[in-house]
Amino acid sequence: MAKGSRDYKKLSRIAFQMWQDGTRDIKDIAKLLDVGDRTVSRWKSNGKWVELENEEAELERKTLIVARRVRLKALEEYEQNPHDKEVQSLVLLLRDIEKKAQPAKELLNYIIKFLDQTTNYFIEKGLLDELAMIQEHVPDLAEYLKAKNQGV
Repeated sequence: MAKGSRDYKKLSRIAFQMWQDGTRDIKDIAKLLDVGDRTVSRWKSNGKWVELENEEAELERKTLIVARRVRLKALEEYEQNPHDKEVQSLVLLLRDIEKKAQPAKELLNYIIKFLDQTTNYFIEKGLLDELAMIQEHVPDLAEYLKAKNQGV
């Protein structure tokens, strides 16, 4: 494919996905996508990749803090009234939710490795349209696998 006819918007989305998936070396991303290092650096800067990742991490951190606080409050209520069936149920439910929120580390590592290798395969074969189509479904696929792994 001639560089002039390439869809750089699609390539920048693929580059961002690669970066999120752990390929942090700009030169590696540029080489895999057959674009210049400066192009990927510009995409990273203009797309605010680091800021987006930091915001997401901060949101996840705050969510975990709130979940812990709710669980602690429920445990305090349980301590004061251990015979209250509603409080018992709440504590068990919160513990179960917290447990299910943590996917099996081994499965998670396998999925990340699989998606990384799949991305590289499609890039090497020049199947960027197909890769973009697959990447559109990755969040739904991740949720599906997470639910299946938890027995939901």
